[in-house]
Amino acid sequence: MLGDTGGVSAPTSFSSRFSSFPRAISKLSSQAAAIATLVVLSCGGAAAAPVLNAAFNGASFLPPQSPGSGLAQGSFFSGFGTEMGPAEGVINTALPLPAELGGVRVTVTSGETSYDAYLTFVRADQFNAILPSDVPVGPAEVRVAFGGETSEPITVNVVAHGFGIFTATSSGAGPGSVTNFVSQTSQPLNSSSTPIEPGGVATIWGSGLIGTPGADDVAPLESGALGDRQDQVQVEVLVGSKPVSRILYAGRSAEFPGIDQISIELAADTPAGCFVPLMVLLNGVPSNEVTIAVGPADQTCSDPLNPLSSALINGARVAALANVRLLGNVALSQSLALDFSLDVFAGSFSEQTGAPFSYNRFFSLPPMGSCSRQEFRGIDLVGLLGGSFPDLDFGAELDAGASVTLMRDLQNERLVPQDPDSVGRYVETVGGGLALIGEPDPPYYEPGEYSITSAGGPEVGAVDVSFTLPERPLWLNREAFTPATVVDRSQPLDLSWEPGDPQAPQIMLVLAANVHLQTGVASGFLCLVPQTLGGLAVSPNYLQTVSATGAPGPGGPTTLGFVGYGSLPVVQPFEAEGLDLGVVLGTTIELQSVMFQ
Repeated sequence: MLGDTGGVSAPTSFSSRFSSFPRAISKLSSQAAAIATLVVLSCGGAAAAPVLNAAFNGASFLPPQSPGSGLAQGSFFSGFGTEMGPAEGVINTALPLPAELGGVRVTVTSGETSYDAYLTFVRADQFNAILPSDVPVGPAEVRVAFGGETSEPITVNVVAHGFGIFTATSSGAGPGSVTNFVSQTSQPLNSSSTPIEPGGVATIWGSGLIGTPGADDVAPLESGALGDRQDQVQVEVLVGSKPVSRILYAGRSAEFPGIDQISIELAADTPAGCFVPLMVLLNGVPSNEVTIAVGPADQTCSDPLNPLSSALINGARVAALANVRLLGNVALSQSLALDFSLDVFAGSFSEQTGAPFSYNRFFSLPPMGSCSRQEFRGIDLVGLLGGSFPDLDFGAELDAGASVTLMRDLQNERLVPQDPDSVGRYVETVGGGLALIGEPDPPYYEPGEYSITSAGGPEVGAVDVSFTLPERPLWLNREAFTPATVVDRSQPLDLSWEPGDPQAPQIMLVLAANVHLQTGVASGFLCLVPQTLGGLAVSPNYLQTVSATGAPGPGGPTTLGFVGYGSLPVVQPFEAEGLDLGVVLGTTIELQSVMFQ
């Protein structure tokens, strides 16, 4: 026992709880019970020689443009490419871990020295391996050798600390690999059906805490790598944006290399919910964010303010009809910014299958009063501002008919046709636009009375729902943010507003992000607070999730940063034949271009 740990042995025996652990960490699996499961990314094409396209932390999968994305000494990492190994995957379940598996060898070169990575899984499109702890911090080159051929190198950034939390979705997002401590013999995996109570004890499973002084290919119990490392690295854990009461242990797990565990005691005032955000910071650098369920231990979790949460977890036929106003400015350079106002109707009719580890970033909102790290890939910012919305992938589609009709004040009608390539999707720009792309249409979503109707289709009956869009809150310190404003990520970010219609209990959204224009990677945060607060000072812990502004390129900016606020005054249920739940959403989001340092 490590002092007063509330009954938690540290380090906990991972494989005593998950007997299939070595197999789970070595192979690809979507089973939530396999704590160390690693995501599969499909890579097309073929080549005579191995081609390595990218390598990520094997738990977080954060892209290189995101804070916390480096490969930590002694951590699991995953490489993706083509022709990197046999067509059928080969796993390794035995220790010591080999430097060659299935004819595949992965080397990491720093300066003039090359190091063999220790392999747990190899296949043509992916390998999973442990980065040796003695690879120096800084840039390094990774190569894959297979079939007598060696790939061209890719450059990675090796760091001393870079924590990634394993997830049930095997993607670095969603329900985390977190176990609740009930007793020495009962430590279930946290899920919507097994929440943890505020003040409870849990263990976070991940990789990248710190390198080990011993060998990385054998069990830490054998190599002498066990021990609490909080004297060597500053560890912070936020659950529901609140620091945990205590960190009971932070170090290697006992029986398998590369796996770290952080045992925590939640604060007594941790907010309840099904998707409570959890994030680890090492020396101030954030991990990926995962979610856990918090609530009474003998009940399924609940989100009273989010009706879509229950549908996602329990399964349901759902309609989400969003009425979105997006406005602000976009900086083309430090001296040129264009104002925009864009009104979009985005409707989705889908069937959610339901599961204890279900997750959808658009349905799985954090509880009121908390912030959540947000990571997106493939963002087409110009297309988005021009009214081209991406497929939101809400689930199996339901055909609700040829079109949906939107009407304001009984006269301003907009017809939203069904997407020809997606029967459950209805998306249309109904007002406004970006002046650079053409003369924008008049705005549509003004305060007033609205209705949404449809004749129905093969799977969903007729829709007829009315709602009111109230006056939105006024952003009071908007003028403090301009394209020339430099936001210091080490200091709190203050936003203030004047509450809108007091009869509409609006949820306020506070957000910031930086978009890497070449790759479309966006990193930032979203906070949900009551409008009655009148303002919010966002902690630097969440400012650290926003990437720094990049140096301008020959053609203009390489990144585009935003600070913003929004309101969500309408969350209105409705009924229709063929649906278990229908929800109308109304929101306004206002963005201002800034720079981050």
